[in-house]
Amino acid sequence: MKKWIKIIALIGGLALVWLTLATPSSDIYGSVYYHGPEKETVPTLKLALTFDDGPYGEPTQKILDILKEKNVKATFFLVGANAQKYPDLVKSEIAEGHIVGNHSQDHAQNLASEPVAKFKTNVLEAEKNIFDASGLHPRFYRPPFGLTSSAVLKTLSDLGYQVIMWDNMTNDWDAKQPGKDIAARIIKRLKPDGIIGLHDGRDTHLNYPREDTIEALPIIIDQARAAGYEFVPLDELLNEKPYFEKAN
Repeated sequence: MKKWIKIIALIGGLALVWLTLATPSSDIYGSVYYHGPEKETVPTLKLALTFDDGPYGEPTQKILDILKEKNVKATFFLVGANAQKYPDLVKSEIAEGHIVGNHSQDHAQNLASEPVAKFKTNVLEAEKNIFDASGLHPRFYRPPFGLTSSAVLKTLSDLGYQVIMWDNMTNDWDAKQPGKDIAARIIKRLKPDGIIGLHDGRDTHLNYPREDTIEALPIIIDQARAAGYEFVPLDELLNEKPYFEKAN
């Protein structure tokens, strides 16, 4: 009987770990934002728009052009290696009033399970490369694939980072998805004080098509506004500072 109790406990523990890794909204091991903070009053019809995996050359520039045309400020969670490759795009994001965040150095799929020292090195390497391109130290961190662990969250907390997930994301990272379908899924899932996750890049792939997201973006903005939503910067939605104040 004791043997079966141990087996059941082990299975339960593994299930808990899987839930934490697979569910972006999980805060079992620490605090994360996946939407605006809970309020005692009625939630507001505000949304924050975020993009992952860039900067990514021409697709990022096209997205910036759409955001400028629509007068929307977004947050770009940057892969450090891509920030090294496209520093001028990072500068453009800042100059046009957007926020930049840290999305790891190389978007490695197994990053959350790496030893703490290796994970920390990866985060700080990305921070340095983003700073070199932007002159800013991002405080917002989005884990690749939304994967976390107790060690990851503790390390990020010790470093002063605020972990940002999402409550509205679809598979726009897959170039085979029609833009209109991506937009329809995002619009269907809109919630007050929500954080929308899209992709202007595809981790460290080269020349991966992003026309699906580019097609979806203006539809999402127009239809969300028609439904009464307002797009606001992520720091305003969360009432959190987006950057560290560090001596350079």
